Order: sequence, then C-alpha cells, then structure tokens
Amino acid sequence: MGLKRYTASADTTITNAYKSNLTTRGTGSNMGRADSLEIFSVYAQESSGSSELSRILLKWDVDGISTDRTNGVLPASGSVSFFLRMSNAVTPFTVPRNFTLSVTPVSGNDDSFIWQEGNGLDMEGYTDITRDGVGANWINYGSGSSAGVQTWANVGGDYYNDTTLDTGVNYTTSFDNGTEDLEVDISQMVEEFLNPTMTAASLEVTIGSTLLDGSTVELTSTDGTTVKYKAQAGSGQAVSGSSGGLPITLFGYGSSTANSLTNLSASIDNATYGHDGKIDVAIDGGKLTLTQVTAGRGGNTTSTFQGWADVTVGGLSAVPTSFTGGQGLDNYGLGVHLTASQEVYVAAADASANVPANTAGARRSYYTKKFFARSSEFFFKRPVLEARWEDTKKDDRGNFFYSSSLSTAKENLHTLYLYNYHRGILRNIPDLTNNIIYVGFFSGSADNSAPAGSEILLVRDNAHVNDASKVYATGGLSSQTGIYTCSVALTAAASPLTTVFDVWKSAYNGTQYWTGSFSPVKLDLSTENPSTEFVTNVTNLKPLYNRSETARFRVFTRQKDWNPTIYTKAVATTTPFIVESGSYSVARVIDGVEAVPYGTGSDLHTMMSFDVSGSYFDLDMSILEPGYAYRVKFAYYNGSVGDWQEQPQEFKFRVED
Repeated sequence: MGLKRYTASADTTITNAYKSNLTTRGTGSNMGRADSLEIFSVYAQESSGSSELSRILLKWDVDGISTDRTNGVLPASGSVSFFLRMSNAVTPFTVPRNFTLSVTPVSGNDDSFIWQEGNGLDMEGYTDITRDGVGANWINYGSGSSAGVQTWANVGGDYYNDTTLDTGVNYTTSFDNGTEDLEVDISQMVEEFLNPTMTAASLEVTIGSTLLDGSTVELTSTDGTTVKYKAQAGSGQAVSGSSGGLPITLFGYGSSTANSLTNLSASIDNATYGHDGKIDVAIDGGKLTLTQVTAGRGGNTTSTFQGWADVTVGGLSAVPTSFTGGQGLDNYGLGVHLTASQEVYVAAADASANVPANTAGARRSYYTKKFFARSSEFFFKRPVLEARWEDTKKDDRGNFFYSSSLSTAKENLHTLYLYNYHRGILRNIPDLTNNIIYVGFFSGSADNSAPAGSEILLVRDNAHVNDASKVYATGGLSSQTGIYTCSVALTAAASPLTTVFDVWKSAYNGTQYWTGSFSPVKLDLSTENPSTEFVTNVTNLKPLYNRSETARFRVFTRQKDWNPTIYTKAVATTTPFIVESGSYSVARVIDGVEAVPYGTGSDLHTMMSFDVSGSYFDLDMSILEPGYAYRVKFAYYNGSVGDWQEQPQEFKFRVED
C-alpha cells in the first residue's frame, strides 16, 4: 500500500471581520477549537469600500513524517507525493463560485516563532477573544514563555510567496461550484520542511578596479524582507538614511583615493545596517560577503544589480543574480486563503483597522467557504497530509511468457524477485558489491526437480544481460530493503522448456544464494477479446483487525468460466489468474463513506502487487476509524476497452482499537 495519512497537529481561522454591530472588528478572536475552518472576503458591507477577510492556518508535525522516511515507511524524495486534503463543510450560508485558493508556507523569524491554535469556538459573533496571548488571531500569533504576546509582522499572518523563494512553493486550486473538497499536491513544500540540512544563502562580491558611485544591490532575507544597499562615494563607511529611494547605504570609498579599495568600511554595524540584523555583512579588503543570518530557502534571491563594474561572484566573473546555497524551509505551517486578486480591494493599509493594502484585489465578495477542522467529529473529513506512492511489486514468476515478435522489447521483458528474509525480517545480502546480483537460467533434470546442464544462452542487450558469455543476467536491489529483482527475456526453442530454473549468486562463479523455478509459456494470440469476467476471493481475510496493525490481504482471482479437469482438481493447487493491473478501494459499510478511494490515476497508490500466488496489498489500519465495519472492493484494468472494471464481490471486516 502506497498510502500514509498525517492528521493536522493544529488549525484555526483568523479574521478581521466586523462583529454583528458592524462597528467592532473581531481581530482579537480565536477559533482554534471550532469544528470548521472558514475563508471569505467581504466587500463594502460596513461602508463603501470596507473590507473583511478570513484565512486558515494549518500545521503538521513533520518530525513524524521524517521518522517514517528514516525507518523506510516512506520512500525517498522524488518517489512520493504529498497532498493537502480538506473536506467541504456544508453551511446554511451562500457559497462563492469560480474562485481560487492559495496554499502558502507561513514565514517566521526563528525557532521561537510558533503560532498557537488556541481554544476559541465562536465563528459567528467572534466573542472568544484570545486570552493571555494564547491562540493565534488576525493581529497576534501567540505568546512565548518569556517574550509575552507575539505579533505578526503583517496583520493577517506572514507568508512566503514566490517572489521571496528561489523555488516556488506556493500552490493554487480552483473551485467552480464552491462545494468541492480541496486536494492539492504540495510535495515540494513538504520536502523543504523535511530538509534536514538548513543552510544559509551567501553572496560573495569581489570589487575590481572601479566601483561606481551609486551602485546598488537588492537583497531578500529569509523572512522575505527586501532591502536595497547602495555604494556611496565619499562616506568611507556605512551610513544610515535614504538616497534615491534606497533605505540604506552600505559602504563607500574616499574621494581622495578614487578607484581605491582601501577605504571600504571594514566594520559594519549589522544590527543597524545589515538588513536590520537579517543579513550578515562582512568586508575583507575588496571582498564583500552577504549571508543570511537565518538559514533556509526563503530569501534565496537577489535582484536589480545596477552599476557594478568588474564584479565577480564566488570567483566567477559575472554580474550576480542570486544568493547561492540556501535550502530548507522552517516548518511554521501553511496558510490557505483566497488569491490576492480575489481578496478585497484596499487602496492603502489601515493600521487602526488592521486592514492590509491590496490594490490588486476585487470589488466583490466571496462568502463563505468552509472546511471541516481537525476537531470535527467526522473522522474522514479532518484535514490531512496524504502521502501517496506506487509500491507495487510485479513478480512475473507465475506469469512468464516467452518472447514474441508481436510484442515490444519492453513487453518481452519479465521481472523475477528474490526476497531475502532473515529470521522473518527482510534484510540486504551483506557481501554483495554495490548490491549487484547475478542470475543464471537452467533447464531441468529429467523430472524437472532441479537445474541441470549448462546455463541457457541469453541475448545480450548491454543492460539486463551485459557479459560477453551471455550466460547470466544482472539484477540488483529494489527500492525496498532485502528485495532483489532481475529482468530478462527468454526465447522459446523448437521444443520449449516447460520449467526454467533461476539461480541467484554473487558472481558468475560466486556464492549461490537461492534457486527458484518458473514455467514460461508461449503467448496465445486471439482474434476475440479475452474474457473480462472474474471471480475474486480474499483468501486470508479476518473478521477483525486492530487499528495498530498493517495487514496483508492475499487476493485470488480466476476467470469466471474456468473449467479445470478432474486431474487438476485431484492433484494440483488451483492456479490463480494473474491480474497485472488491479486496484482496491475501502469504504465504511454503514454509510458508504470512502476511506480509501481507488488510486487509478497518476499515483497508482492502491495498485496491487502480484507474485506466483496471485495479487496482494498491505493496508495500514491506522487510517481507518475504529469501531466500524469496512468493505474492500476491486477494479481490474481491461486493456481491450481501455478502462477499469469494478468487480461485483466485496469483502467485509471490522477495525477496533
């Protein structure tokens, strides 16, 4: 199963909306314990041009996600997608149409910046005012143990945007009817949160023989604050004040020593002139170094270098364009709100009313969009961060076909698996070089009980078979510990082998680890569509599962009109029909709520694995609400019609704590 869900650790709504008296704003209200979350934009309710906004804050414990990755529960970065999922909450109010929501990371100053969920409930009268600074609202984000009430740098919350990050981690999702759920892929943002190595971006500038008076550079710190610095002739040191709209002049050179570097200021008051303590400024001779004080991806940008002559960055002759080396993003959570163009128009900021300026905004209202909060009684409606990945294992040992000229080269390749269990635990083979393993193929003895003779000659393709002797294929470690794979194509002889033995070893004449067998068959061609009706059974289904376990479901499938011979019934185990593309879904029996919908899109996170015994999948029972019965259903892909077909059988079980 390629699915893992993480419930939000904190969520709340913040607003500057008017209370019912249309006089007082609810900017100090907290709604951290409410069972819903709300987003709206109201234009001109109190007066012509008045504005009211509501935004959502969410946060997850990424340490738990990081631990799961370290323990192999989650794949590495690039092999897993993270989706923010929020469920629509039905309200008696109007619902906006044709709007777009933005999902952006919350910015902060340092590790002491932690916005607080709070204990408020009232989302109508805004009577639950933040007490003792505990709980985020429109103005404050919480209180520190010693710092007292902590205030947002910008009313309504502080957020990164694409202009303050070198790689965009801002996301949008559109709503047509307004009643849709929210589902958006925020993988890049989560990966930045998970980045274990936070580094500060740094810019090194070596000034050549000529430093033009008035040269400027614009820098952005980790929190997104942008400041321009200016070279000013005749000062000999950093000076305060503004010149030509530039708030800070950084350094200069004396007019008496024109074109000389000796008078560059060697001492900078970083608290005052170093971007208000956010950029560390250092000068060593003619080399100027600017470094983020707070490490992280935010602010890994520069712009509008103007007037520089003979400038090198990091020893390379070039006009500098950006900081280099910054990565990682502090996890202060994320915000969900209307885009700037759909939040209300405001000509200028009104500090007294706690209204931010938005000259790109709309002169209309979007009221109101609600989602269920993490405190909702509805288990499957709570906001979650859902990790999805494809973890299917397609072991062709029970479904191996000889090569056919009517198939592509890729279709003729089949994959065999070796599962190295040590005392019931999968582990890597310790003495393999670079986890490379070699597989030779043999015909069988007279009774096909063991390999015999010499290795079967293979076709050399320099990928799967790359030795000149062409007697073994090269395999290696899969994405999972202790599981090795080998892909190979076999061509049938005039009298095709009915059984082929695969021998896995460390080298051509190295240590032999394991010997298996499989029965390849010729590909049958037909002028008719194959049967699409199947009988499915879960052979190891239990009536009750504990929520703490991950259960493996073994799925046996046969064609519906299969007619075995009497001999087959008497002496052999029934052979399953291998479904190469099968998916599962899980729903609650009492009301049909889908706990795990079919993942048949781009992620394929509910695609079943298969081996010689049939299909199987692992289900993490922690994603299911205990105390209820659930049913599993299956859908198989029918290539003849190009679509998935749901099977009629369903299998029920119960989950308890």
